[in-house]
Amino acid sequence: MGRRGPKKGQGGGPRKTKESKVLRGTFRPGRELPDTPDPDYAEPIAPEYLEGRAAVIWDELVELLGPNGRNVLTAGCGKMLAATAATFALHEENPSDMAVVTQLRQLSHLFGLDPSSRQQVPAVSKPDAGSKVAPRSR
Repeated sequence: MGRRGPKKGQGGGPRKTKESKVLRGTFRPGRELPDTPDPDYAEPIAPEYLEGRAAVIWDELVELLGPNGRNVLTAGCGKMLAATAATFALHEENPSDMAVVTQLRQLSHLFGLDPSSRQQVPAVSKPDAGSKVAPRSR
């Protein structure tokens, strides 16, 4: 019988983040890449152009994904989160527009807002004083 899986040198699936490995208990410091930056988790600032229903959805998403929720946002997530909030607002106005539905699916996947991508975006515990990521208890 032939070989299963990817050919040698092609790797497997997408790389797991350091946070994901720490949370699962599989992180090995000796295998960490030296130039991998640790993200600074924080609540992004809402862009000034966001208004109406999109601004309300922004607040809901920040509550869900920010420091008081799953804690997966950084200060640099602002514009992508604003695009997601605006797309949710467009979808509420016209739920049958398939172009908006497709765009919403793609944006939702980035933040783990749909069931299939939720497993790939781990919630990050509030960091201890000495580390950026605190492992979950088992």
